[in-house]
Amino acid sequence: MNHQRQQDGPDPDFFPEDLSSEEEERLHEVWALAADAEPGGEGASVDTEQALSQFQETLDTGEETSSSPPHKESEQSREHGSSGRASRSRKKKRSRWRATRWAAAALVLIVAGAVLAYWWQQPVVRAASQGEQLSFTLPDGSKVQLNSGSALRYDRSFGDARVLFLKGEAFFEVDSDERPFLVRTHNAKVRALGTAFNVQARPDAPSAGTQVTLVEGTVEVGSREAGAKTVQMRPGETRRVQGREARLSEPLAVTVKEATAWRRGDLIVKNRPLESLLPEVERRFAVELAVRPDSLRQQRISLALRQPSSAEAVVRDVALVLGLQYRETAGGFTLHE
Repeated sequence: MNHQRQQDGPDPDFFPEDLSSEEEERLHEVWALAADAEPGGEGASVDTEQALSQFQETLDTGEETSSSPPHKESEQSREHGSSGRASRSRKKKRSRWRATRWAAAALVLIVAGAVLAYWWQQPVVRAASQGEQLSFTLPDGSKVQLNSGSALRYDRSFGDARVLFLKGEAFFEVDSDERPFLVRTHNAKVRALGTAFNVQARPDAPSAGTQVTLVEGTVEVGSREAGAKTVQMRPGETRRVQGREARLSEPLAVTVKEATAWRRGDLIVKNRPLESLLPEVERRFAVELAVRPDSLRQQRISLALRQPSSAEAVVRDVALVLGLQYRETAGGFTLHE
């Protein structure tokens, strides 16, 4: 029995409006298979069911495909969120690192400032070792020449007064200034304004006094004790603040040439005990001098040497003047009868 064939395709109104062209084409294929199959034929039933099943799978796949973008967007959102949190964490770390660096820099500046302030408050000490002399300029422009075995201490920046502490011997050329220029020793003080003078102060010397020789200008000299009497000196004059009692002497018979001979490298002594000369020679040439017997130290000597080249040259002339002998030792020389 012949059956009437179905129409070539389904009614277009049959298709849902939201079908894609690919889905619509698959539906046509299913329709065609159904039309060609014999009623009750097993092949037709299998083909039709298979086609419908494939079509359904296509629809299901399409739904999954259409739903995947939100899923991806969710993953992207989580990725963006994670990336944002990581970025904020890195920014916080950089911010903390910058803050740490600024704090460290501030600490370094504070410490450096404290060290600089401490350093600035510390006095300057200039010293000439035995066997050398030292010349330099003070903060106010005044010039100083230190003799061998001498030291001078002063502030890095003078305030209302220019105050210096001397141990040994030094020559000062004071720059004119309204501020007083004060040289203090172990037992004396010298006050000057725009002048040139020599100060010798050796507390370990036999006399343990301070000797001041004025070359030009005006100075006042006296004991370092508060309220002590001072004397104004005249150019060419030498005075001594004697001993630990700081007694002020009358003008001495010491010329400027004699008092400042050391500056030229000369050695001049006039009628002085040998024991006052030997320490000068030891400091200038960094040697050790001995006398045997000790009673020879009290012998007086006058000597004028122009720039002696060595300690032996001085010792030789001393021995010649006093009628003594000398011998060389490990550290210097010994004078003896």
